[in-house]
Amino acid sequence: MIRFRLALVEDNEEDIQTCKDSVSRYQDEKHRDIELVVYRSVDEALQKLDKSFDGAIVDLRFDTQGDEGNQVVSRIAKSNLRIPTVIMTGTPSSVDTSFDFVWVFKKGETEYVDILNKFWEIHDTGLTRIMGGRGTIEKTLNEVFQKNMIPQIEAWVKHGKINSTRTEKALLRHILGHLL
Repeated sequence: MIRFRLALVEDNEEDIQTCKDSVSRYQDEKHRDIELVVYRSVDEALQKLDKSFDGAIVDLRFDTQGDEGNQVVSRIAKSNLRIPTVIMTGTPSSVDTSFDFVWVFKKGETEYVDILNKFWEIHDTGLTRIMGGRGTIEKTLNEVFQKNMIPQIEAWVKHGKINSTRTEKALLRHILGHLL
């Protein structure tokens, strides 16, 4: 059974428990393996969110400003974590809508089971296993780097001294050829 790692960034204990209960029921009913990792503060999420997750549910409003969840979503985007993300909030008008990979749901109007279904639909396509920072593309890139690029690094450095722009384009074509 494939494990799905889900981050929940939420400070409200009642909402955390509701999500935990929903995940537990979902696992039993759908026979899915979900590891729910809860971050109770924005700072904790900013420090610990990484490419090992298949999805994230982020509350928008925490203690201070009211839109702290946007910081988490911004970090996901800027760090190239490639994690499908849901913002679950009572104040959807405060969501930074500049991120295309984010869905916004209003608390009380959407149940966690609906969000879990959405994540599993995405997961079942294989997208997070291919594109996630630990996916097939990442593994192949690491292999190309270790087995093909590093052994030839001196030749590439020599070419780079002659014309770095042309060398970079040649490297890109070379790497893409290996990926294909």
